[in-house]
Amino acid sequence: MMLDISCKVQFPAGFGRQPWLIKIEEKKQTWTFINPINGTVEEQTIPEMQGKKCFGCFGEWVILVDELTTECFFLSLISFSKVHLPPFLLGTQELGKFSFTSSPTSPDCITTFVPFGEDFVLLSRRHDKEWTKMAITDCISKVVRPITGENIIYNGRLFILSISEGALVFDVAALVDGHIMETISEHPYHLYQSNTPRQAKYFVESCNGLYLVRVHLYHEAQHVTHIEVYQLCEPSEEEDLNQDIITWDYVSSIGDQAFFLSRMHGVSLCAKEFGVEPNCIYLIRPCSDGERLYKYSLDDKTFSFNVILPEDKCNYEGNLFWTTIPASGMQAVELETAPPYVVELNKDIAISDEKPESNQISRPWADLPIELVESLFQCLSLVDCVRVSTVCKTWSLTSQFIPGENAWPWLMHSPNIDDGLCKFFDPISGAEHTREIEALSATEQLVFHASRDGWVIISEGNDIFILNPLTEDVIDVPALSVWNYDCISFTGMPTTPDCRVFAFYFRPDDEEVKIYSWGPGQETWTETVPHIDTPFSGTMNNPVLFDGEFYCLDRRGQLGVFNPDNMKWRVLSQPEPIYKGEVPPHAHACCALLEVDGDLVAVISTDDTDPNQVFRLDRSKMAWSKVENLGDFILFVGLRNSLAVQSPWKSCRNRIYLPKFDDRNHTNGVFYSMDDHRYHPRFYRVEEPTTYVWFQPNITKTIVTN
Repeated sequence: MMLDISCKVQFPAGFGRQPWLIKIEEKKQTWTFINPINGTVEEQTIPEMQGKKCFGCFGEWVILVDELTTECFFLSLISFSKVHLPPFLLGTQELGKFSFTSSPTSPDCITTFVPFGEDFVLLSRRHDKEWTKMAITDCISKVVRPITGENIIYNGRLFILSISEGALVFDVAALVDGHIMETISEHPYHLYQSNTPRQAKYFVESCNGLYLVRVHLYHEAQHVTHIEVYQLCEPSEEEDLNQDIITWDYVSSIGDQAFFLSRMHGVSLCAKEFGVEPNCIYLIRPCSDGERLYKYSLDDKTFSFNVILPEDKCNYEGNLFWTTIPASGMQAVELETAPPYVVELNKDIAISDEKPESNQISRPWADLPIELVESLFQCLSLVDCVRVSTVCKTWSLTSQFIPGENAWPWLMHSPNIDDGLCKFFDPISGAEHTREIEALSATEQLVFHASRDGWVIISEGNDIFILNPLTEDVIDVPALSVWNYDCISFTGMPTTPDCRVFAFYFRPDDEEVKIYSWGPGQETWTETVPHIDTPFSGTMNNPVLFDGEFYCLDRRGQLGVFNPDNMKWRVLSQPEPIYKGEVPPHAHACCALLEVDGDLVAVISTDDTDPNQVFRLDRSKMAWSKVENLGDFILFVGLRNSLAVQSPWKSCRNRIYLPKFDDRNHTNGVFYSMDDHRYHPRFYRVEEPTTYVWFQPNITKTIVTN
């Protein structure tokens, strides 16, 4: 039954021409309209919305539930008409998501509701007076299984994600008839090594295909660290539909589409039509500083974010939803300027050993007087020194003339897994270089973990190897049977027989530590489970090899020490933890340990917008002391590894560099100045790669042996 609503909303200018966010403020009886392009926020007072809770927005339709009367209905944002559903008896505090088979006005429309953590699904047909409750059983074990609430109806089938990572699919017609027909069980994930137990998953229907987006979140702080996209692979007509052969295939691109995700809801749009950047995922997530809008580019595997609702204006009672209404349904206002996200792709500069075809010189480069070469090295950055040294054998032997102070870390990242391209970004000079490395051509997502002496340890699923990015030498390491270790490091040059690799696992409840070790000659890893006397809340940042032992910093700011010789683990009673009470909820944003000029230095932040909490371990007193000035040093801090070097110039001293670029052209690094306690150029709307490591080449050992 259709009912007209007398009140009509005066939509903001431009509404319907681009994706907007809407939020129903239940207590304030208003709708909030947010333009993510220019950041404007407008509120509309709607008395008819009093006591209503929004459970989703699907194009022009929103689903609302009355908190007191249990009235449940679709509301059209174009005609402002209602399509009634049966009374919703679960209550508005029940988390979950609605889905429907066709337009709510269609007599054949079937609506479902899947609650979070339960073992049933609610469904109703157009004129049902009450919801039908159906128990959900596992496809293999035939037992009831809790579900996440994320679901979608696609091609007549209801797809539901279970808590244990499985995807359950049911024939909607069979459910309506009171029968359950399972067609899929566990879905295989494209393995991405991650110790982040928190994940958000979204179904998105796009271009006659079904996609699953998996977002990795870093602990309680909810920071987005990585995003993966999978596409449903349907069986061919020749294959037996009764077999569990439907799979999810990892995809590296969504083409000219853009995905818009908010909590448990996702929508796909043609990017060109709506004036946004294609092959990107736009994601709304609550964080410590408010509601963030993330933009993840599948082209170069970088993400950026901005706060669209600050914390003081962001309550978590009313969810944000993307709304995309056809322009024909309302008066649309043309955008006067192009969206800030629509930019040209960066033209990368490749490192190459090939000589140019034209402008050949008549004499070989080796004939150039060595004194001139030495002078040349004094004027070049480290990146250019490496490139020049590869011109000829004679020049490579001049590596001792490369200024040591120029050997600052590069940000090494690999945008794609299938082309072997690796990028090196110099955050001080702003130069970015691209190099093709065969070892980085992979079938699964690569994870860069740590670097030491010019080598980088990398994992591809369970496989692990150590790479010298400049010589392209590779040291193979046996596969590690577990993938959810927190951090991994090694003791020295991997080409030496005494080098050993260690992986650390810290259980989330702080009650268990596992350490896996490998050395040359071993066919498998050795597992050590030490006795735990003191809880240790470990992080992803790699340990520091200091005085022959590995030092680990946890979120409380206390130190755990592992001795690689006797395989003993201990948590130091001194220094006392930096945070003696409850662990700050957002201490995960930055929690790094570094060796700086012979001392251990900790960088911890309770708020990721202000990472200036720097502490030095005073070993004479075994106590942390606050550091207000880094002197001539620069810190390069990241989620997995961090490095410190002396500043090459006075203008760069006393800075903390972050793994971020100031724009899509990657012309400048982002740093926090300890002098003025500010970000430069800014904190928001800068880009960060998802897979990276701070890499400092060992020039002497790299160039001479190359």
